[in-house]
Amino acid sequence: MNFINMFLRWWRSQPPTFPEEKLCTGLGEPGTPGTFPVEIWEGHDPVITDSFERPGPGAKRNGRGHWGGDIALRRPKSGKVDRPEYVKHFFCPNNKVRSLNVFPGIVKSVENSKKHGRVVKVAHGTRHISVHRHLSRTDVVAGQVVAEGIALGILGHAPSAGDKGFNHDHFEIWDMTLPGPKNSRAAHAVDPGPWLEHWTKRTKD
Repeated sequence: MNFINMFLRWWRSQPPTFPEEKLCTGLGEPGTPGTFPVEIWEGHDPVITDSFERPGPGAKRNGRGHWGGDIALRRPKSGKVDRPEYVKHFFCPNNKVRSLNVFPGIVKSVENSKKHGRVVKVAHGTRHISVHRHLSRTDVVAGQVVAEGIALGILGHAPSAGDKGFNHDHFEIWDMTLPGPKNSRAAHAVDPGPWLEHWTKRTKD
């Protein structure tokens, strides 16, 4: 245990491999280059399967809305359908697809939740936090400086409510300049779509 703690202290002390000013800029405005949160897997493109919507009358999910964008892979036109890994148009195989860091930052927290699986939050400067939910494994630790495009973990925790066991990355962007409690996604979550449409989709190196 002492060796592990020593290693983590050393890892966190290492300088980033990108300009320090980029670490502090936040995500920038929509259109700023970044990395798509889910990798291309065996030729299958990651796509948004469910978009952001604030709660209220007429909102999806019985008015509860949706605080982020769900991302999975476009389903092949042919082949065996193996639920719960596949749904009608999209799929995400258990414990094979990586969740990627979208922009340089520092890991704010790594959490474990019965409902959301493993959750990674990355701070990008003082303005933005990116959130990845429904991971089955995490490959980073709190306080770690992370470059753009590195794997934060593996997808595979199928939420039990409403998605029929459909694995995906529930991706959120929080704007911390908005008023409200600092840990409240209801206060800070914004539509990630305008960023996602400009970010680069990557394959495993």
